[in-house]
Amino acid sequence: MMQAINRSEIFKQSVFVDNQIAFEQQATYRSINCDDPDEMAYMMPFLDHLEAFDPQLKPLDGFCVLAYAADTREDYQNNFSLAIVDFFTRLKIEKLYLLSQCKIDWNEYGFENQEKKSRFLKTLDGKENAVGLLLSVKELPDVLPLFFYRHPDHPHINLIPPVSDIPVDMFLCKDGNLHTLFDERNHGQLKTTAAASGLYMGSYEVCQLYRNSQLE
Repeated sequence: MMQAINRSEIFKQSVFVDNQIAFEQQATYRSINCDDPDEMAYMMPFLDHLEAFDPQLKPLDGFCVLAYAADTREDYQNNFSLAIVDFFTRLKIEKLYLLSQCKIDWNEYGFENQEKKSRFLKTLDGKENAVGLLLSVKELPDVLPLFFYRHPDHPHINLIPPVSDIPVDMFLCKDGNLHTLFDERNHGQLKTTAAASGLYMGSYEVCQLYRNSQLE
């Protein structure tokens, strides 16, 4: 059953998530013009986890994009999540955290429409600010499609297992694909698993080929 959890608790529960979100927020911080007080004032409230609670892991050194070659918007909406469930299942990953890279209030998030926003807020048990979800991989089709066709300027959504023999950190890009960080030593297994699950794996060119967010 899906469980809404405060971000700080997520970081304390999982050393992997703790370190990954800190790495990503540090990268965002380095892109800020620290000499511009207006930019600093705008950006810093979003960066709630610049330092890991338990800094002990190195950043993942592999990168790929995972895409589903949908023919129509309906195909993408209905089947992309199922392919991702199959992918995780084959990797023996049973649980996931769903959270934004940066701290946000879900009431202000750029969902495609009000219906999707309302459906997601119902899962949060009244905790709309600075929370994420812990969910079973099998529950992913109930949640991930709510973030399809989101406003492209709003923070991306991360899917990160609490712990795994094959660590991955995914985020949903504006083209509707999953940018994936992984341990390069697992590259071969991930490529084989992606193919078995009906997913295309490559680098940034994949997002030029499969722009699922633009399907009619």
